[in-house]
Amino acid sequence: LDGEDEFIHNLPAVKGKWEDYFYANLTGKKGRCIITGEEDYITDIHPLIKGVAGSSGMAKLVSIDGEATAFEYRNLKGMDNSPFGRKTTHKYSVVLNWLLSNLDHKVDVKKESFIFWTENDNEALLENLQKVLGRPFANEHPADEIPVGEKFYIAGLKASTKGRLYVAHYQDFIYGQSKEILQEFLARISSCYEDS
Repeated sequence: LDGEDEFIHNLPAVKGKWEDYFYANLTGKKGRCIITGEEDYITDIHPLIKGVAGSSGMAKLVSIDGEATAFEYRNLKGMDNSPFGRKTTHKYSVVLNWLLSNLDHKVDVKKESFIFWTENDNEALLENLQKVLGRPFANEHPADEIPVGEKFYIAGLKASTKGRLYVAHYQDFIYGQSKEILQEFLARISSCYEDS
């Protein structure tokens, strides 16, 4: 690896070999992932997501009581109703937990945690998003602080109970329309909290 600047575990060839090894040794029920459409081993229990405001500190984004008949559909029970592949489950849980633990990508507003990210991890844009999201109730939303020309994303996570989460808000912002869409998004967030 002479002349390489990256860690060995970040090299695409090494990552590919590790994923091949890891997924070749999985066992369990196989099925079609509801998110990707690919055949995969189906997740039995989804991992805990940590750090969402209003939750117990650890909660699940996806959970189904396997014994409850209310969650049966066409004789499908438990996670067979919404079969997530293990690759998908691993990816969403790692990314959400990382974003929620990283203060450069998270702002708590009342009982909601907003996470945000850019395609190129633009630090200046992330700082501006943090400022803007930190004051969604201002009469004038400072969308002028957001530079035009980069794609970014915002998701708002809330606790429906102490142990369960849901995505309350989501918006992707495209090149050139960011300011207008952000103004509308912030106005929607503010209206959700007017009575609370």
